Amino acid sequence: MKKSLSKSTIFTFLLLLSLSSCSVFQNSNNNKQAQRDLASYFGSDSCRGNVLSFLDINLTGSRGVKRAPFGISIEGAEQGKHIQFGFESEYTLDQIDGIVSIYGPKPEFGISSEQWFAMSVEARSQWVRDNISQLYPNYREPGGLVVLKDEPELSFLPQSLILDDTNNLEFVLDPFDTLEEWHSSISKLNTKFGLGSMQGTVSIPRGSFFGELGGVDKSKTLDNNIGMFKYYQDFDTFQKLQGGHERYQMDSSRKVVNSFEHPFLGP
Repeated sequence: MKKSLSKSTIFTFLLLLSLSSCSVFQNSNNNKQAQRDLASYFGSDSCRGNVLSFLDINLTGSRGVKRAPFGISIEGAEQGKHIQFGFESEYTLDQIDGIVSIYGPKPEFGISSEQWFAMSVEARSQWVRDNISQLYPNYREPGGLVVLKDEPELSFLPQSLILDDTNNLEFVLDPFDTLEEWHSSISKLNTKFGLGSMQGTVSIPRGSFFGELGGVDKSKTLDNNIGMFKYYQDFDTFQKLQGGHERYQMDSSRKVVNSFEHPFLGP
């Protein structure tokens, strides 16, 4: 029974990953503005709601469930061998008005917290742009922008932001143990700071991914996972092209797919 439960978990998880593919075409004529702004589309009521109900996932509730990956029992998941969910979001330097409502320079930059928040939002954002090289002498490392205002519902935020090598400020969140906690936190982040260039990640124990736990076909397990990656890589590109086409129809000055020029996220 335990083995069948853990095997079924991977299939339900794959269904969860496919939520967006259920919705891209069904939702294409609804809420166009929201679709143009989102980095990727989320499910329609007809598809997404049915799958979430089938998987016993309530993204509006507070009950989080640790989920077991393939080859690991429910008990193993409760002991720390569970699926985890990560998140990163990038903001260009002209999108940081929300960020400077929470983050500001470390004390060594000569501005106290009181002085910082006495400045207008526009002045704070411009100060960051004018001093970005001093705040971040190195890419991909925590820099001089840190949390200056604590808000309990945003306790999941990193204490310091990083600057990536495309010169964008980036949130890199610690992994979440449940999908419900992940979804709630990301919703709060997007409400507070606006929609950035978002990237979600999923992690499972190595043995589960590579089929090293015994009782499973190792080569088939690896082939299945690599096939899933290839599918979503192609799907992601088509999804961005569709969204870019809709944006271009509204504003021909906008690039169709910025990710094609990204050093890591291109097709």
